[in-house]
Amino acid sequence: MGVRRAVLLLVTAVALVLVWPALASVYGEVGTIADVSPWWLAGIGSVVVIQMIANWELHRIVLRTSRWFDIAAPQLASNAASHLLPGGNAIGAGIQVRMLTTAGFPVTQIVPALGAASVVGTVSGFVMLPLIVLAASAAGSHIDANLVAAMWVGAALLTVLLIAVVATAARDRPWHWIATSVASVSARFRRPLDASELERRLLSERDHIYSAVRDRALLIALIAFARPACDYLALLFSLRAVGAHVNPAAVLAAFIVSNIAGMIPLTPGGLGFVEASLAGVLTVAGASQHHAHLAVAVYRVGETWLPCVAGAIALFWFERRHREPSVDPALATQPAP
Repeated sequence: MGVRRAVLLLVTAVALVLVWPALASVYGEVGTIADVSPWWLAGIGSVVVIQMIANWELHRIVLRTSRWFDIAAPQLASNAASHLLPGGNAIGAGIQVRMLTTAGFPVTQIVPALGAASVVGTVSGFVMLPLIVLAASAAGSHIDANLVAAMWVGAALLTVLLIAVVATAARDRPWHWIATSVASVSARFRRPLDASELERRLLSERDHIYSAVRDRALLIALIAFARPACDYLALLFSLRAVGAHVNPAAVLAAFIVSNIAGMIPLTPGGLGFVEASLAGVLTVAGASQHHAHLAVAVYRVGETWLPCVAGAIALFWFERRHREPSVDPALATQPAP
């Protein structure tokens, strides 16, 4: 085991120990999920499925393909890896890139496309949704001031980061640096790569993605809203399912704050940090501690852990579908008739 991997495992273990009380409090309520109305559980499952379909459609647009399975399976497997393995999002992204290349997509097409999809997700989750909270607050909805302040601080920081990323991607020079760096690393592994050709392909892919997004701007906007909206509805339905009647606008603010906390890369998928932050902010939003813990358990099972099971199935199915056909050596050596 390398030093880097050992350090990563150690950091993850220490982080999990620190958040263990929150995990125990939330998942200690899992046994009572069976008492929740199946109608609410069906509603949660429905919005989770809609969210996944929106994810796949976004990736289909930026990758400019009609192959649903070769988009859906890598996304499901990547999501599962991000929530289950140390290294989280980095490992998940690596698995998604590997599966997409296995499906026949070139790396120069995959990487810019996944970056574009990530930008759309950031815009929808941390720019559009806070504006809804602002509108609800202006309309008279009571939302805890501390909750709104935390939401806006996080959203502002992410918005600045987003603007910097978009401005960088729009210029040609950063792509030259990326191509030069990749070519330099490849040369060290004795895999010569033409930096100029790589730069040309990356710039061409950037322009193709821009055209695809521009041509389907209305659908992209709908997807950008549907993805976080379905995630939020899964949380709201979870609260209603356990009998907690909290102001929907306050729940939305709590949802945004917990998503920001879940970006802490110390545990897979923010495990523990999401549960602790979400239960805490839901209590601030007006839910009782018992209702908050039970709602978070319902939400995480429906929104996170069941899709992870789907990811494992998708990976198995994908590997079987793209497995190289085996040839009997005895047949391979026989002369043709």
